[in-house]
Amino acid sequence: MPSLLSWLLPFTCILCGQRSDRSQDLCQGCWDALPHWHDGCPRCANPLRHAPANTLCGACQTKPPPFRHTFALFFYRAPIVHLITQLKFQHAFIHARVLAEHMREKILTDWYRNTPLPSAILPVPLHPSRQRSRGFNQTVELARHLGLPILVESCQRRKPTRPQTDLKGAARRANLRDAFVLDERFIQRYQGRSIAVLDDVITTGNTVRVLCELLTRHNIGPIDVWCCARQG
Repeated sequence: MPSLLSWLLPFTCILCGQRSDRSQDLCQGCWDALPHWHDGCPRCANPLRHAPANTLCGACQTKPPPFRHTFALFFYRAPIVHLITQLKFQHAFIHARVLAEHMREKILTDWYRNTPLPSAILPVPLHPSRQRSRGFNQTVELARHLGLPILVESCQRRKPTRPQTDLKGAARRANLRDAFVLDERFIQRYQGRSIAVLDDVITTGNTVRVLCELLTRHNIGPIDVWCCARQG
């Protein structure tokens, strides 16, 4: 039956538009050309050059973040920038599915091959005004395809923060101060339970750090961070 369905409804590559030679809407050639993440700090996924495997970056050694690991699929470069931008601003939900399919494969065969899965996924929330204008949260769309419970109403973004890339130094932390609030029922239920904080793109890393600091203050964790792309 799968082969018949593949013949009747062939997969089409979301990048080159040709019929895909894989059981996914991304052909092998385009897949191979993607900027797959590698050689980074296992704690924050910050790219490291010429460092031994599993070496922590200087920042994580000096001030360990409030999460165990950061798992990234790709570097935030072309064509990943295009795929995520089209998802966020053109409602290209197929991009969320294709990216999440790869993330799910990595979760099961690599990231958690010998480790229990987190109990749930907490997508980084958007401020209500931004979500209303966009119509959805792209990170929630990614989470829908990962096969774990999704904590959509457990955390709210109550402050309309500016993009972190527009700011420097202390202004980045001030921008995120008191940005998130947790639901009391979520706190009671998930104290001492592992969760994965999911974001589409990590740039400075301050957003997930601030959110994870809030979670750890309420004894939620251990926490891992997942993202489709890491800037660097």
